Amino acid sequence: MNDQLVILVVVWPLLVGALTALFPDRPRLLFFWTVGHLLAVNVLGSLLVTQVLGEGPVSYHLSGWAPPLGIEYRATTLSALLSWLVSLVALLGVLVSRSTWEGQIGHRLPHFLSLWFLIVASYQGICLSNDAFNLYVMLEISSLATYGLIAFGGGRAYLATFHYVILGTIGASLYLLGVGFLYIKTGTLNIGDLQRVVAEMEFTRSLVIAAAFLIAGVMLKMAAFPLHFWLPNAYTYAPAAATVLIAPLSSKLAVFMLFRIIIDFFGSSLTSLMPAWSVVLPIAASAGIVFGTSLALAQRDLKRMFACLIVAEAGYMLGGLWLPNVLGTHGALFHLINDAVSTLVLFMVVIAVTESCGGRTLDHLKGLFTRSPLTGAALVLVGFNLIGVPPTSGFFSKALLISGAIEAGHWEFVAALLFASLGNLALFFRLYENAFFYSSSRSSCPEAKYAGGVALGIGGLLLGLGLASQEIVQTFIVPVVGR
Repeated sequence: MNDQLVILVVVWPLLVGALTALFPDRPRLLFFWTVGHLLAVNVLGSLLVTQVLGEGPVSYHLSGWAPPLGIEYRATTLSALLSWLVSLVALLGVLVSRSTWEGQIGHRLPHFLSLWFLIVASYQGICLSNDAFNLYVMLEISSLATYGLIAFGGGRAYLATFHYVILGTIGASLYLLGVGFLYIKTGTLNIGDLQRVVAEMEFTRSLVIAAAFLIAGVMLKMAAFPLHFWLPNAYTYAPAAATVLIAPLSSKLAVFMLFRIIIDFFGSSLTSLMPAWSVVLPIAASAGIVFGTSLALAQRDLKRMFACLIVAEAGYMLGGLWLPNVLGTHGALFHLINDAVSTLVLFMVVIAVTESCGGRTLDHLKGLFTRSPLTGAALVLVGFNLIGVPPTSGFFSKALLISGAIEAGHWEFVAALLFASLGNLALFFRLYENAFFYSSSRSSCPEAKYAGGVALGIGGLLLGLGLASQEIVQTFIVPVVGR
């Protein structure tokens, strides 16, 4: 069975999702069905991580067709870790968002959970596929499932979904054009074979055009500034049960795709092959950090506020990947893991605050520490992480990014990271002021205490990630990136 793990984590949720659509509208039955299968996928994911750490990269050839003719799935230390992280976020998202199903999903729950499993399967495929076209297929499946999950919000979510459909289609088309250019020039779609062929070729104008299409398409998917306009409305008006899965993973996996384009598709860092881009993109990333942080400071709706922070966080990782040194890449990939966990906690806090306080604006936040102290503690912990207070993982990821930026001489990126820390300090202390210094007569409900407790427990991972940051980088990132 060990030889099948790398494909089972993709196929299992895909098949379960198809079966889930046939279920009757029985929330209790669907909850246990969903949790049981997500637990199974988590077990498979953890076994895959163990196998990769023990044996090295694991490959699986679909239908027995060896690459480059066949489609290959391949697990490295980093992709296996991200695959398991997808399963974990999906499981925790179901556990916390169950209280919102009745009010926001209703009788459509079987179809909602069917899309949930479909998006988990596609995210697994993005992590593990070693075929450039199959990556496109998985990207499109995840996009279609995301459109459906966001549209479940109704009302203004329909227009937000329409905007996302238009821009998401443009992004996917750009990526596909880039793959087409590469296939014409190289005659292969397997990423390992693609890397070998490109390394033997002169870096011509057609390869530059291919790289430009690929990068632009993925940047739109990751909501990097100035291609971010679809994200705030989409995440704000989507059901809470959808954002708790999409927000922590969607843009982060797009960052992982960008990393693979830069390193795996072209065999050596594009930062050396395209020096002009190495100047422009860190500047664009810096502008995105400043813009996203400033936009978040202007919000009063917690959900929109945290969605704007995702735009800023995308700038962290985009700039880190385009720094012409390994420190920046290490920082970007470690921040990817850190940001996935912290974004999960943020949107869990939104659910807990809504349940406890009857809304999710700054005014609703008043008295949070009295009504739901666990939620308040989770908000403090994730805030410290985003500010970059040691020993949270946010401190160590920013330290790596700042070190890489200083080494590369990108002082504008250093200034943007420091601005983001100060901006997050102002933002979260405004939240703490409302939550601590004002009182409310409203009492907490059991669902809020449960969601706040889970958010606090996951927030504790941010401390663990910080304390184990060196081991994580050495174990999961260095084998893929190098020293």
